[in-house]
Amino acid sequence: MRAASKNESRDFLIGRCQMPETVKCRICGRVYNSRYVSTHMRRTHPEIARAADPARFEQKIVEKIVNLFNQLSPETRKQVLRTMGLKDCSL
Repeated sequence: MRAASKNESRDFLIGRCQMPETVKCRICGRVYNSRYVSTHMRRTHPEIARAADPARFEQKIVEKIVNLFNQLSPETRKQVLRTMGLKDCSL
């Protein structure tokens, strides 16, 4: 690792160098340094980070949820709908 030159140190002290920002991950909502968030996305959310089309990825998630919902008993489906606030939906 090289040492910072005198000019680089002075630039940093007077605010000419850009400090990394604090940003939230758009998936999990955790706070990260802007320089690290892309690494976090790649390591923690690999399917989403690789998804070329986020809408298509979201559609796959919806399909999984519907598939799981369809596997539930009618009583459990009603309970799920009540929990979601959809009391008047028919099955």
